[in-house]
Amino acid sequence: MKVLKHSSIVSGLAIILVLLSGIRSIAQDGLPPCSERPSVVILPRINYQYYCLEYVTQAQEGRPFAYTALAYMPDGTLYAARPLSGQVLALRDGNGDGLPEQERLAIEGLTLPNALYVYEDALYIAGGPNVYRWQDGELFTLVDDLPTGTGLWTGGLAVYEDRLYVGIGANCDDCIPEPERGLLLSFDMQGNDRQVVADGVRQPAALTVYEDAVWFSDIMPADDLRFPQDEINRLVPGGDYGYFACAEEAACTGPVIPVAAGFSPMAMLAYEGAAFPNLQGTLLVLMGGAERTSMLRGPELVTFRPSAEGFIADALFPYDPLVMAAGPFLVDEATGYISEATTLLNQRGVGFWPQRLYGLAASPEGWLVFSVSDGRLMALRPR
Repeated sequence: MKVLKHSSIVSGLAIILVLLSGIRSIAQDGLPPCSERPSVVILPRINYQYYCLEYVTQAQEGRPFAYTALAYMPDGTLYAARPLSGQVLALRDGNGDGLPEQERLAIEGLTLPNALYVYEDALYIAGGPNVYRWQDGELFTLVDDLPTGTGLWTGGLAVYEDRLYVGIGANCDDCIPEPERGLLLSFDMQGNDRQVVADGVRQPAALTVYEDAVWFSDIMPADDLRFPQDEINRLVPGGDYGYFACAEEAACTGPVIPVAAGFSPMAMLAYEGAAFPNLQGTLLVLMGGAERTSMLRGPELVTFRPSAEGFIADALFPYDPLVMAAGPFLVDEATGYISEATTLLNQRGVGFWPQRLYGLAASPEGWLVFSVSDGRLMALRPR
């Protein structure tokens, strides 16, 4: 399969026209123009012709993990995890602008809640050794013996075909993980029938359901030349995804979307909202950004759309002028997804860096809300 590097123009003018024709100015009832909203935030390389970046709120406690995982309920309540406090917060609109800035404590006494997922009006929470269900104001512990200990926290959480899926981080960076670590586990909806559905992963930070399958991200160690790519994977039951090392390379399950190491895909969702028709059918990936690494990559929000040749990438922010001129580009399987836009901003000290991005959720209207390590919640809405 022929793939194009970032600086190349995607072959096939029709592909570019189809994708760009969907990106148009979108107005929604009750939303004033972006420039008239008191919540608007002006940052470089945000395409304000189509999107409006807005401030929602900023927590004074729990930084840098004041808000990590995010999930919207159908009634418009945004739930946010605060892992070091053992809490999940509920946020609603309190001033009529549609943004969820009014916070209340919903659940406390949890162990490192670090993943949230909404399914059939229930909120599922994973953290430490536990998987919980929060429904109608009651908390139920479904699983209390997930593998824990040193190393990476319990990772992402998703529900697919009436089963729970949860990522288990590896216990080390420079050794073969313990047998119970570096896995994806699956349970029935009551927390029983435990199955190991994949191994060979390091930090499965995000899980979601996209195109009738479970997808998960895997983040590699910073600045380790043995692992030049982070990964976005489609779950193949029984797959060995290669970390720490495959016994037989040919037997390893490779990433569907390779990502240059340092971008750190922290959150993912399949976009189905009405606010941005151009994004419908895409996989939205929030890149947390570089930390403790010489490569100043990310943070950014990227869409991936499948095509006959592979996955076409398009950064919502910060956009790259080369991409704006040439159109979205096909991910190069050799280099993985890579963009120089954030590197340039980071070197100038503008944009989000040195903060990291953690959580991403889509509201019932289709607005996007994401969390920042300085305690902010930010929103992307139609202009």
